[in-house]
Amino acid sequence: MKNKKHNTNIADLYFTQKRWTLIDTVAVAMITVGVFMFAGMNGGGPLGIPIAAIGIIIEIFSSNSKVSESDYDNELNKLISANYIETHRNINDEYDHIIKKITLCNYDISEAPIIVGKNNKVRSKKYCIATFKFKEDTCNIELNRINVPEKNVESSNYSLTLPCSNEIVEKQSAVPAKKCYMLKIEGLPEIPIDVNSTDTDDILSRLNAESN
Repeated sequence: MKNKKHNTNIADLYFTQKRWTLIDTVAVAMITVGVFMFAGMNGGGPLGIPIAAIGIIIEIFSSNSKVSESDYDNELNKLISANYIETHRNINDEYDHIIKKITLCNYDISEAPIIVGKNNKVRSKKYCIATFKFKEDTCNIELNRINVPEKNVESSNYSLTLPCSNEIVEKQSAVPAKKCYMLKIEGLPEIPIDVNSTDTDDILSRLNAESN
């Protein structure tokens, strides 16, 4: 069996590979048959163990040949590291009179393909890191939009006077069971957000706050 991880674009393969293959079906069938033979005995016990063991080995090999969630996360982290992107979520910074610095890191799930993985975590090809640096009456936003399979990072900076016009918009999600929310600020690309995050609440509060 060819190891697909040797593919030059691991991130792209994560979305195009088959999650369940004929080999997986054969492996599970062998495990099931082996267990039943061992449990039923009647002369089949001695054969049940090796059949199940072979099925387990095949399934492990099949699983290892696929691009996993951690493989994809590693590709994303490499891009973040190579481009020196800051991902600290919640920092107070006295330098340059920054009162509050908050970073949002979220996948854009408004476009397919989307994969719902373990722990119900959603991954897409596009990832956004937005750092909000609040001063007394202004906010600087560092926006990094990452296309993981294309290994492309679009970086931009914006300066806003506070308070500023903003709204949360709900967009059609590529996964019906998942809702997609974007922070819309005039003059900026839409920023994917988690509406249940306290960081999001803090940002909205500061964007709308009148200066003293």
